[in-house]
Amino acid sequence: EGAGEPDDAAVAAASAAVAEALANYSVRGVSAFFFGLYFLMATQDVAVDGWALTMLTKKNRGRGPVCNSIGQNIGYFLSYVGFLAFNDPVSSENVWRPLLGLPSRPGEGLVSVAGFLRCAGITMMVVTLAVALFKRESDAVAAVSDDDDAELDAAAIGLRETYRRLWKVCELPAVRWLFLV
Repeated sequence: EGAGEPDDAAVAAASAAVAEALANYSVRGVSAFFFGLYFLMATQDVAVDGWALTMLTKKNRGRGPVCNSIGQNIGYFLSYVGFLAFNDPVSSENVWRPLLGLPSRPGEGLVSVAGFLRCAGITMMVVTLAVALFKRESDAVAAVSDDDDAELDAAAIGLRETYRRLWKVCELPAVRWLFLV
């Protein structure tokens, strides 16, 4: 199972189910949804960044953040500009409906907020299932085979040592100062 897949499934299910909160104009429901969404997506982002380190060769690991940045910008563009373009009644009527051969419906956008979130959730679930079915993990031994230091391999040092090292980093003065900011 790849990194982030449980989060992806949870986000997809929540996105498909948020239509109820939107239909009832539930501010608390929508706020809780977006809090959970951001939490799950941040967790998934960190997990996939770590997963990329195990998939990429040592030579190509520097390209991981570039791919991450490009992917996030494409996502921002599709979710903001894409949604606004399909939700706007004027552009839907003058551009998208004629382009797609859909019947005229003046005053209505091509997609609603609930419909857009449902579509995003379904798309995410399809991509998650494709990754789960077609991407295979390599063994932990193979992950260290490209001249990596074994002391940096989380599987080799164990969970307790990993958290001990993380705590040491958190105790650094610069990191403590950053927590205050």
